[in-house]
Amino acid sequence: MGFALPAAIGARLARPGSRVVALLGDGGFAMSGLELLTAVRESISVTAIVFNDGQYGLIRKAQMGASGHAHGIQLLNPDFRRMAEAIGARYTRLEGDAESGLREAMGGEGVCVIEVPLEEPVPDRDIRARAGALVSRLKGLLSD
Repeated sequence: MGFALPAAIGARLARPGSRVVALLGDGGFAMSGLELLTAVRESISVTAIVFNDGQYGLIRKAQMGASGHAHGIQLLNPDFRRMAEAIGARYTRLEGDAESGLREAMGGEGVCVIEVPLEEPVPDRDIRARAGALVSRLKGLLSD
């Protein structure tokens, strides 16, 4: 948890001409989200797609597997729009027509935060399915 954003920034530095997208949960974003401030300051174009379900999903999954109940996994998330604005990043919230939202968000340079709100609790398979669908759409958009 928390590795996606720093890794995406490093990937963009290693391949400056490539579009780099990090897929992460809100818990991972809570751990390293301010790394985007560095990306903005250094003009490193990267997109962060944040799946927002209000909890540490990996920790919840481990706790549920070990004991059948979870404790201390709820997050108090920031307003992702205001956070993006505060650091100088673009922001999009994907609701409704995700295709046009993705196209708009991926259309520019610089740092972009894309929030994907999820109802809680969301089964792991549903998150993987939504992430897979977004990756497929992104591949299509990036190949255009």
